[in-house]
Amino acid sequence: MNIIKLSLTTAQINNMPLFGQVVVGPPGAGKSTYCLGMQMFCNAIGRKAAIVNLDFANDVLPYTATIDVRKLITLQVEYTITQMIFAHLLQRLQLISSVFV
Repeated sequence: MNIIKLSLTTAQINNMPLFGQVVVGPPGAGKSTYCLGMQMFCNAIGRKAAIVNLDFANDVLPYTATIDVRKLITLQVEYTITQMIFAHLLQRLQLISSVFV
């Protein structure tokens, strides 16, 4: 693979405008592969890349995430929280239906 390495000063890099991307798609669409490619490209041209992983169900990341939600919450915890919320909503709906029926 042929990668061109640009030599930029720190001042030039710090004065570059900031850009961001949000990568979304169904499972298996290539989001992680795309993020890895963008991280490699940014590193090759001397740009800083910060990747935030918001997918707590993804077990293996091919890139280095700057912020990783998996360190804050696990799939099991998220599932438990979701179950509790749905159970609470179901109780409230049953209460409302008993009032109006």
